[in-house]
Amino acid sequence: MKTLLGVASLTALAGVPAVLLLAPQAGEVRTAERRPLSARVEVLRGARGNVVWFHGETGAVLIEPSPAPLEPEAARALREQERVPLRYRILLGPPDPNAGDVGRAAGDAVQTVAHKLVHEAMQRKARGADLAFEGTLYLHLDGEKVSVQHKGVARTEADTFAYLHQEQVLVVGDLVQSGVHPAAPPGGGAVRQWLRVLKELRKDFKGNEALKVVPSVGAPGGLELLQEQIDYLQDLIDVVDEGHRRGLDLQETLDSAGAFRTKHRRTGDPRALIESAYRL
Repeated sequence: MKTLLGVASLTALAGVPAVLLLAPQAGEVRTAERRPLSARVEVLRGARGNVVWFHGETGAVLIEPSPAPLEPEAARALREQERVPLRYRILLGPPDPNAGDVGRAAGDAVQTVAHKLVHEAMQRKARGADLAFEGTLYLHLDGEKVSVQHKGVARTEADTFAYLHQEQVLVVGDLVQSGVHPAAPPGGGAVRQWLRVLKELRKDFKGNEALKVVPSVGAPGGLELLQEQIDYLQDLIDVVDEGHRRGLDLQETLDSAGAFRTKHRRTGDPRALIESAYRL
């Protein structure tokens, strides 16, 4: 049965076997680079995103940008890496609408955690999350408190982030994409709301020089990653606002973004993101 939660506290039970049948993107873990952030936290860095793996004494937590099917080879690779049973899988964003079934087989002891909107999207594929929440959800495992929080509409309606309090690791998913021009927000998301959420995060963690920030794309870093994404979105919004002020149409606004492109030299093309901001 699925559980809809507001603010809740959960403690993992010992002795529950883990059967892992999912991961963030098909084939990602199979080619991932493993990078330790601490004795208990690793980042699995693959071509399609970052996954965070917390190892406790009696259980583990996997934090993923979004749900997607896992190929058998990747599932076996993750099981081989397990030091302890997997307890929770935290999904920070909605599934790819073109992905297949993202559910798990009956009897799987791993509990999937997701915002209620992600849960509903997963249900439309097959099976939803085991723990669906609104607001903030707290998990407790082996002395670590993990908070999973939703601050409202951002890049999508359901973007969340996870914070490991003892390890001081902030996993932000697609809220921060380092070194690339992000894709335009899908339906329900907006650049200005995305910027608002990032500014709130910056305020929440202001002065925490020990903080380790894990984006969905790019290498982990510190508070500077939040600031870089804030500067990027603010500069993009400034381009759009100046275009509206001058009465420029969309193409003229895109043509005026040369200085923005020069300042933010990232992989990809910001055209779709500028267009999305222009139309809202």
